[in-house]
Parts: sequence; structure tokens; C-alpha cells
Amino acid sequence: MTPSRVAFIILTLLTLSDNPSVKPVGVVGLALLVVVHLGLYAAYPFKRCRSCQGSGHHRAPLTRAYRPCRRCHGDGMRLRTGRKVWNALARNRRNRRQHIRPRNSQHNQGT
Repeated sequence: MTPSRVAFIILTLLTLSDNPSVKPVGVVGLALLVVVHLGLYAAYPFKRCRSCQGSGHHRAPLTRAYRPCRRCHGDGMRLRTGRKVWNALARNRRNRRQHIRPRNSQHNQGT
């Protein structure tokens, strides 16, 4: 288990605690951990590919020739799951804003 998961579990238990003096510490700590985790998605959006261990290629089973990795397409890096969610939310927000905003060229033709 990674240290961030251990910290998350401890802070969650502190947040759910019945002791009123411990609860604010757990809430603030949990909020701080979430902000740091989101910052890491922004700073490090990629991770090593699990299939090729970051090399970008693997050996074919029969001919023993090196082939590009299917998962990462030979890059050796894959986009983190949290960053995929971040990108999807940003794309959704951008599309909603473009849909709501009227286009100037269509509205200014009558004037």
C-alpha cells in the first residue's frame, strides 16, 4: 500500500471519528491531501506503462523480435486515470461554455 493511501485511510478515519476535537483536524488534513493529489495530476500526468514497464516495446513470443507496445503505442508512458477524469471534466466544461455562448457573426448580421 502506498503512503498516500495510508494517509487517506488515516485521515478518513479521523474525519469519521466521534471525538469533536479530532474531527476538524481530519477534515482539514483530508482536504489538504486532495489538493496535493490534484496538484500531482497536473504536475505528473503520465506514468510508466504496465505492459512494457516503460520501455515502449516488448519481445514477440515466437520470433523474439522487438515490437512496439500495444498499450502505449511505443511511447512507454500512459495517461494516469485521474488525469483522464480531469481532462474529461475540462472538455465537458469547455463544450458547455461554447454551446451557451452565442456567436457574434450570426447575431450581428441583422444590424
